[in-house]
Amino acid sequence: MAVLAILQERPQLFIRRNTFSFKYSIITNMKKVLVSYTTFENPDTDKHLKDIQDFNITEFAVFLSAIKYEDRQKLFGKLDRMADIHIPCCHARSDILPQELAYMVEHYGTTMFNIHRTKEKPLKYDLSEFKDKIYIENPGEWIDEDDLKGFAGICLDLTHLKHSELADKKTYNKTVELLAKYKIGFNHISALGPARLVDGEARYDYHYLTDMSQLDYLREFPKEYFADYIAIELGNDIATQLEVKAYVDNLI
Repeated sequence: MAVLAILQERPQLFIRRNTFSFKYSIITNMKKVLVSYTTFENPDTDKHLKDIQDFNITEFAVFLSAIKYEDRQKLFGKLDRMADIHIPCCHARSDILPQELAYMVEHYGTTMFNIHRTKEKPLKYDLSEFKDKIYIENPGEWIDEDDLKGFAGICLDLTHLKHSELADKKTYNKTVELLAKYKIGFNHISALGPARLVDGEARYDYHYLTDMSQLDYLREFPKEYFADYIAIELGNDIATQLEVKAYVDNLI
């Protein structure tokens, strides 16, 4: 079905609001650790939004990782009812519509999106209009230059990078080689823990944190690996994410 037809079927899901204020377009050289609305390994996404409002947080990241079209539109409706929010970066999906990216750019001031490698998850729609805003996330597995061609650069997930150092040195070395050649748009950070089996392979990266020491690996990275925006990718509640933000602010 054509993209336009999809949108025409669900016009009520695209709630209009005032165009995003460009007062947020001024970027400083300071690194910003962002709490995040996450959907992967998050048992209560509505509570995330409520907590963001209760803590008067107006700048945060959004991870659309685990929600499909209909739920994304419901989320946009909820975001539209929040005052003066800024979402500088967003984890998109391979099935996202270009109209959804345009909506986030216009209404939430989003300037950076990330997706996974397209050979792993091919794009469903043509997003070429936004290629200068789309970064490819390093997955902790093999990534090469073909994965990055035609996109803005790398969304450097520092936890995946540390995982690859521990689990697959060849992948780690290749990723480090690419970091010297391609722009780092923004970061994801989550927790590092003991190896566990995921689909038969050892993984050291976790999307749920149980102790702040699981972030200490961040001290090991050079400062140039940290982008202006560092998005917390954890299913933990916002109160815990605020503690993470304070902890990481001190680390870096």
